[in-house]
Amino acid sequence: MIAPTTFQLGTFGIAVAGLLLSIRGAWRDYRRDKTRIRVVPKIAYPLGPIADARPRLAFEIVNDSLFPITVDEVGFLFRGTKTRGAIPVPITASGVAWPNRLEPLSSVTVYSTPEYLLEPTIRKVRCAYVSTANGRAFRGTSAALREVVDTGTVPPCPRERSPTSMPGFLNIDRFLR
Repeated sequence: MIAPTTFQLGTFGIAVAGLLLSIRGAWRDYRRDKTRIRVVPKIAYPLGPIADARPRLAFEIVNDSLFPITVDEVGFLFRGTKTRGAIPVPITASGVAWPNRLEPLSSVTVYSTPEYLLEPTIRKVRCAYVSTANGRAFRGTSAALREVVDTGTVPPCPRERSPTSMPGFLNIDRFLR
């Protein structure tokens, strides 16, 4: 058996480095062109002078892609079934249209009506989902959603509600015990 020369070892090293760099480039291209959305369900507590002071569900939708994506449906998936619990017209901040076009690396938070936390079906929720205009669906869950599903009740707001503060929501995605 003939031992490889230094030249042959150098050539082999350069070939391996080229192969690894080409694999890395292909992986980066794949990741850059992939649609990525994060869905974080939260419990939203109204703060300030808001007419309906009951808590509601909030969905933080984050576009981690490098291109714009149109989100047109938000809701829940239920355990043991393929049924979707879509929220027909989620409440958005003023000036935000629904369906919403999310720009690259941006986010939007939409809210349900308070009745969605009171339904008996909340105990059957598996996760939250978001559907895009081209039919792709993305799922997400959080510790706050799991606690509401497991207990069937919404924990009290961790902050005092002030009637003189600016109206808005305190969005919680996990509760401290």
